[in-house]
Amino acid sequence: MNGKNKKIACIFFMMQIVFLSSARNRDKTVISNQGFSSLNSIQIKDRVFPRSVEELQLLMQKIEGPIAIAGMQCSMGGQSMVKNGIIIDTKNLAHIVNFDAVGKTITVQTGISWRSIQEYIDPYNLSLKVMQSYCDFSVGGSLSVNVHGRYVGYGPLIETVQSIKIIVADGQLLTASRTQNSDLFKAALGGYGLLGIIVEVTLSLTENCKIENKKIYMNVDSYFEYLSKIILQDTSVVFHNGDLYPPYYNTVMSSTWYKTDKKLTITDRLQNLNGSIRQKIGISLARRAAWFKKMRINYEASNSSEPIVCWRNYEAGYRISQLKLPESFSTTLLQEYFIPLENCIEFVKAMRVILQAHNPNILNISIRHVKANNETLLSWSSKECCAFVIYYEQFKKQNSLKNTIGWTQKLIDAVLILNGTYYLPYQLNARKDQFRAAYPTYKKFEEIKFLYDPKVRFQNYLWQAYF
Repeated sequence: MNGKNKKIACIFFMMQIVFLSSARNRDKTVISNQGFSSLNSIQIKDRVFPRSVEELQLLMQKIEGPIAIAGMQCSMGGQSMVKNGIIIDTKNLAHIVNFDAVGKTITVQTGISWRSIQEYIDPYNLSLKVMQSYCDFSVGGSLSVNVHGRYVGYGPLIETVQSIKIIVADGQLLTASRTQNSDLFKAALGGYGLLGIIVEVTLSLTENCKIENKKIYMNVDSYFEYLSKIILQDTSVVFHNGDLYPPYYNTVMSSTWYKTDKKLTITDRLQNLNGSIRQKIGISLARRAAWFKKMRINYEASNSSEPIVCWRNYEAGYRISQLKLPESFSTTLLQEYFIPLENCIEFVKAMRVILQAHNPNILNISIRHVKANNETLLSWSSKECCAFVIYYEQFKKQNSLKNTIGWTQKLIDAVLILNGTYYLPYQLNARKDQFRAAYPTYKKFEEIKFLYDPKVRFQNYLWQAYF
């Protein structure tokens, strides 16, 4: 090696050392949201990875300063982050504690992913009753935001929860259910990690089954009556969602999965976690090609004529990495609004005006039915409603972020007029008065938090913004 090449190699080696050193330092003291959002980066005191419940209890007695709880960190507005605090990462608390195939229940530690549970229960031909559309979230994170899915006949996740075990601020391990410490149960589920660390949960399961997909394209004005009178009255329906197409928001693709005895067209029990190239190409085109958005209905309709029959667990096995593309200047995010069924058409009209005026890069709007459920204190489903899940691209420039705040607040105003609410795991763009109007039980939530966490040890961006 000549002198010039030696010099280049030496410089390259020193750059690697500097990069690795800074990476180790970042891992310890600076974190940013994983999953979808990369907009929040903060300085922290430490990040700890307890390997057992007992170790976590000891940690709670030793550590000082504010605490936030991290699972997969897919909430998008700092709900698992606290500045200059301790991040408790639950990824090592990921064991199956108990499984009853006959009684159809499973008890797990909450750092486990839904995919790991699916892999465990699928050989017994059992399935989860409720989870997100994507399987690689942590169970603890899902409990903390009280997720819902596309499951017809079910509301939020809490419906399937029998009990939890939670470590509260003084290090005690408490059991909470509908009959034991019920105030803690109602506050911790959908409580965004502000009551304590949910370390264990017992869930009800259901049978796996074969399902067949049928798609229908219709005008949005007809869709909600079709949903109410046809889909929701059919006991053979397992999954359902509608896709409302930008940029005109006039057409819905209704996608329904029915129980069937037909021969499988997809024989895999669970999905390949890598996703398809075709899907990623479609997302890329939707993000960058205006012509594709206008032609997308025809494209998807031409590719949906082939029958699809698969297992329920297969359809419940999508992964968020299937949506992710390399990002430098932008990121993809979600917003979600819950509208009483009878007001959905009015919301579509209002939403159309707002989105067309501000022209954000909307990739898709998914519509899901959700049963009413008031078990959690921060309930987003006090009435039977439809969830409108807006999937959009967000540029990281300040003027783009400011524009998003503007159209988001206008959407929330429209939602509140129609007696709806909005979901809290996403960017914290709502004004404080909007939060309090959408979640009028926030004061009761605060009371229970102060009862179990009088020194306010558990904090995050959500707490700091609105409480």
